[in-house]
Amino acid sequence: MLDDSYLSAGIGALGKAIDHSWAQGHFGCACIATYLLCAEPELPPQTRRALGVELDKMMASRGHLFGPPEPLPAVSDAAQRIAAALQPSIAKLCHGGHNVIYAALALKAIDRMPRAGFAQVVDGVCRLLEAVGGLPQPVDCFGIDVSGLTGDQDDSVPRYTGPEHLAEAVFEEILSFEPMFYEIQGIVGHLVTHAHSLVEVERLGHPKLARQG
Repeated sequence: MLDDSYLSAGIGALGKAIDHSWAQGHFGCACIATYLLCAEPELPPQTRRALGVELDKMMASRGHLFGPPEPLPAVSDAAQRIAAALQPSIAKLCHGGHNVIYAALALKAIDRMPRAGFAQVVDGVCRLLEAVGGLPQPVDCFGIDVSGLTGDQDDSVPRYTGPEHLAEAVFEEILSFEPMFYEIQGIVGHLVTHAHSLVEVERLGHPKLARQG
């Protein structure tokens, strides 16, 4: 298991991301996700060590995000504020679901370590979610018209009965894809990460919000 400082550093980096660009949120999320993966007891020790080495390299190369944390008190309503910042955009497809992915990892980090929810961190995460939610909606994806996917639901969109139904549908869908070029793999991969994040938002106590997504 990685030291708790990695989790604190990850949420701190996520809070600083929007001061640079919305895409910088990937690095804080990578730190949080790696910490949580390394906490799984089934993970072999050698894998945990290798992940820690790669994580240290990534953090060292991005000092603008992974600076020393400021010792400020945490806010008690961090999770509620993050959920509220996600709500306006959760029903939209925001660049592969990055609004939901960022929010879910922030919520997981704060749920695991409430003391890491500093006021400036929570404010930064909320601004990041608002920025991703305000990005232009996609129209064309590698020659495919996806403009119809960003509007209101119609009868062709399944009404999922719960997280199990969503997970089952996503696994079936992801297995139906043929081998693809690298550039498209990332987009298709977000089918899984977006759905997983919706499941996590529900698990962390926001079922109504997750069902909107």
